[in-house]
Amino acid sequence: MVSPITMTNEQFQELLQNIRLPTADNNAVVLSTRSGNFAKCLSRFDGSKYSDVKAFIDAIEIYKDCSDVSDANALKGLPMLLDGFAATWQGVKTTIDTWEAAIMLLIHTYGPTKPPHKVYRELFKSEQDARTPTDVFICNSRSILAQLLANMLTEQIQLDMVYGLLHTRIREKVPRNKIVNFSELLEQARIVEDNFEDLVKVSRITKIEEQPKEPNKPRCGFCKNIDHIKEDCRKFATKQNRINESVDKHSGSTSASSSAVTTQSGKPLTCYGCGNPGYIRSNFPTCKSAVVNSSLDFCEVSASNHFRVTPRSRPIMYVR
Repeated sequence: MVSPITMTNEQFQELLQNIRLPTADNNAVVLSTRSGNFAKCLSRFDGSKYSDVKAFIDAIEIYKDCSDVSDANALKGLPMLLDGFAATWQGVKTTIDTWEAAIMLLIHTYGPTKPPHKVYRELFKSEQDARTPTDVFICNSRSILAQLLANMLTEQIQLDMVYGLLHTRIREKVPRNKIVNFSELLEQARIVEDNFEDLVKVSRITKIEEQPKEPNKPRCGFCKNIDHIKEDCRKFATKQNRINESVDKHSGSTSASSSAVTTQSGKPLTCYGCGNPGYIRSNFPTCKSAVVNSSLDFCEVSASNHFRVTPRSRPIMYVR
């Protein structure tokens, strides 16, 4: 009768690692427990000039470690991740037998071809301005330095290059001799930027509070501008002067023309409203509609000469 065997998790993992399979020559081969693959990996590389081969390699390396993909399975599944021009790698895969060799071939084939002096010119052509966050600037600078060959520059030399390009407010608060790596530089730079933003906000609020409030200023009812009223408005005064000049000019011309007009009896023309001579009521600006008794001449006329009609007084208007 078989009795059950109880093992801990550590003992079971050790047993799996020690499982061996017999081969034809009776040599034992250890059975690999890493059976992951790139079937669900979403990273792709097409070999164009806009594609970053190093970013692609970093992505598949991380996926390989997290999904427990062995080197043999990764080498077999790598062609699934290549598109476009990069898919021609399948034609030379027979000459590659290790995962490291495949990665090196991708770097040499599709990696950056800039010489070191051009990389340095691209790095030093611009410095950090006041609007660019430090983490963004450092990330862009390190991506430029990544175009150099591996282990060409140490981290301290790269740190010196990038530190010299930072904004003055960062270099004043973060001494170089207290920074060991890029992680510490990013951490200290974020603290400085946060403090700087707080100071800017406080200064803006203080400036607004200290700004004296202006009293309510009068507004003109004619031109709608402030600082004066309608009685002091130059535009209103100019308009009134033009109106008075036009009235005086019109009154003078009306008076001159009206004075020459007389009635049929030879008397001068007078206003029906106020009785002033030389005006008519519609053209006299100062008429107060005061009716003044004045003599009016009327002519008598017979409607027909062959009818004998009793004569009566009728007003007559002559039309020319």
